[in-house]
Amino acid sequence: MLFKIKHLPSPIAILIFLTLGCGKEKKSDDCIDEDAITPEAPCIKIYAPVCGCNDITYGNSCEATNAGVLRWTLGPCKN
Repeated sequence: MLFKIKHLPSPIAILIFLTLGCGKEKKSDDCIDEDAITPEAPCIKIYAPVCGCNDITYGNSCEATNAGVLRWTLGPCKN
């Protein structure tokens, strides 16, 4: 017995779903998470510089985190 599928989505509907339904995906090589930027968040005033993945030196890891930086290394950037 063969079944006939009557309601297949059109290719255009599939394309629209994939385009709009996926949302904003983060790549593994992203450096800044714009949703995590919180410049008004408090940080301790201890100078322990870190070099962000964007080659900007931040006063400490808290400041880098508040700037939305996802990865950093200890010490100032070597610009």
